[in-house]
Amino acid sequence: MKESEIDSNRFGFKVAKTDGIKLRNSTYHEIKESGFKLIIARVDLNDIDLINKMEDIGFKIKDIQTTYKHNLDNINFTSSFSNQPSLIIREFNLSDTDALVNLAKSSFNNYGHYFKNEKLNKRKCLEIYEDWAYNTCTNSDFSDKILVACDNDVVIGYLSFKIHNKFSIKKYAAGGMGAVDSKYRGMNIFSEILKAGLVWSSNQNLNWCEHNVLINNISVNKSMINAGFKPNKPVVTMHLNIE
Repeated sequence: MKESEIDSNRFGFKVAKTDGIKLRNSTYHEIKESGFKLIIARVDLNDIDLINKMEDIGFKIKDIQTTYKHNLDNINFTSSFSNQPSLIIREFNLSDTDALVNLAKSSFNNYGHYFKNEKLNKRKCLEIYEDWAYNTCTNSDFSDKILVACDNDVVIGYLSFKIHNKFSIKKYAAGGMGAVDSKYRGMNIFSEILKAGLVWSSNQNLNWCEHNVLINNISVNKSMINAGFKPNKPVVTMHLNIE
């Protein structure tokens, strides 16, 4: 297990993150002796034996995600915005930062595994998404590309991408943070951003593009499938609160 310093500093107690594999032969007493007050583990959903072992220790499931992957073959999308001239997809400008942070605050309140932990301060949970959005806009360690959807120059959605294995033969883009204004949901906004992201990924000569999606986020799962993504690598996020 490795300490998550950003989480420890935010919540005011020691937080660790792990893939869960090292916990296979651990006991609650051994974990408690580590000094951490919260363990966050992301585990392969196919490893039921490990998940059950962790449940016996006291871990609780907080979310389930799957990774969607697109191999970028034959990327040839046409926009569905042709009859809606006020809607466009464009590149991010630094002046969009406040709009993207505000959109994250409204979109991610009560979303994700942190919020599902009743022991965590909800305001601090929301700060995670605010900080993530701000860093996505201002720190190249978080994103290499941000695509923004606008309606008459008003930001209504966005999605970030980070290139991994830049100097390898097998390089790919992973989706980072994305959101769509609630008033514009159901209008294929996210699908259009996804398509533009695939075109960008292909133009960067990447091998594939991938995104992690919560399995209960039905609309985004549908958007991924409609854009030609294939699901794989399901994982479960589990928390252990240590008194």
